[in-house]
Amino acid sequence: LLRKGVGVHHAGLSDDTRSLMEWLAERGSLRMLCSTSTIAQGINFPVSSVFLASRFVPQGHQSTEMSPREFWNLAGRAGRIGQNSVGVLGLAEGKDRDAVISFVSRTTGALVSRLVTLIDELAERGELYQLSDLLWQDQWEDFRCYVAHLCAEKKSLDAVLADTEHLLRQTYGYTSLRNDPAQHEKADALLKATRSYAQELVGQPGKAELADSTGFSPEGVARAMSGLRGLREQLTPLDWAPDRLFGDGKIAELYGVMLKVPQLKQQLEKIAGEGFNQIRLSEITRDWVNGHGIDAIARKYFSQDQNGEIETAAVTDACRAIYRAIVNNGTWGVSALSRMSSMDFEGLDEAGRRRINVLPAMIYHGVRTEEAVLMRMNAVPRSAAEALGARYRNLNERDESRFTVGKTRSFLKGLEDRDWEDVRPAQASLSGSGYKRVWQILSGEAG
Repeated sequence: LLRKGVGVHHAGLSDDTRSLMEWLAERGSLRMLCSTSTIAQGINFPVSSVFLASRFVPQGHQSTEMSPREFWNLAGRAGRIGQNSVGVLGLAEGKDRDAVISFVSRTTGALVSRLVTLIDELAERGELYQLSDLLWQDQWEDFRCYVAHLCAEKKSLDAVLADTEHLLRQTYGYTSLRNDPAQHEKADALLKATRSYAQELVGQPGKAELADSTGFSPEGVARAMSGLRGLREQLTPLDWAPDRLFGDGKIAELYGVMLKVPQLKQQLEKIAGEGFNQIRLSEITRDWVNGHGIDAIARKYFSQDQNGEIETAAVTDACRAIYRAIVNNGTWGVSALSRMSSMDFEGLDEAGRRRINVLPAMIYHGVRTEEAVLMRMNAVPRSAAEALGARYRNLNERDESRFTVGKTRSFLKGLEDRDWEDVRPAQASLSGSGYKRVWQILSGEAG
């Protein structure tokens, strides 16, 4: 496909592969890119035309019609500077022409704030004045996090109550309601519910601050803390050491706590399927951090072939599990839980604090040493990161300034092809010079 100028881009590819595909698109080496909606997630390469196979996008175990925001995020990719002056957008008609026409008509309307949509839905059901009671429902989770941020910032209930309306005006949704005389009733209901929820939070010292620092909702904080207290043994600094945590340590118990937190539970369970629990999630994480390749993880956890062959679907599922669920939510969860544990973090020496701080990065990059994390932060392919990290450590063992991205970058820029040849895995299909070329592309050193 690549020889014909056709690329693919989707969540079932590794981060490095997607980055290389984006590089090919940016330099004009692709005539066509077949993609899922991942193309809309911050990618900004030039596209002249966009063709959508469907107006539906996956949502859990079913498909839903994409929102106007999702539609225009995709449509807006067409007609970029340096390409055609007019962007062409195509949408497959399928068997229901009228439904497609209706969908396109709806999406040309104004983009509405999620907050306004939630309020309008309540009003339509006649539940507007019950908002204070309904604010605990899952669909209001992001808004509750916003209120928790306000409470953490202001520190006192009086300050929050005095400034609530001013602070709410920082949201597009509330401002649009308040500025429309016909919508004042909705704005008043939102203001009242916000003040009521703020009073609840201020009455529980520390919860708003932890919500603000971890990104969990206040209710998620409460569940996480309850889960940590419920562990058979309380975690000590030794339990947070990388060798212990990703060896025979308590990563499985931490996943058990994460699965109690609404913000993490949904994404982690997406890869879970039948039989996937915190044990299986921790096993995949452990293998990933300890250097197992994606093909090995796919064969061990996702393959349906009884003869040991590896299917494309298994590799895709493994990539989704790692790059969607574990890399994002496992990283987030471990970082948050380390802050919420009873450990005296400030009482640790600098090296101890650094080792715990780097744990999320080890999960994110799929490596098990601090030096390998530095290699990955400088775009070294994962399969060479540990070996290069060991070489870097041996050369700079007594230099405390080695734990900087800049010093690592200088080290990498000085490597020759033969150095890359020494650290490439024995079974790798790329040569040492190939590894160096990939690093140059991913790091921006290719020119």
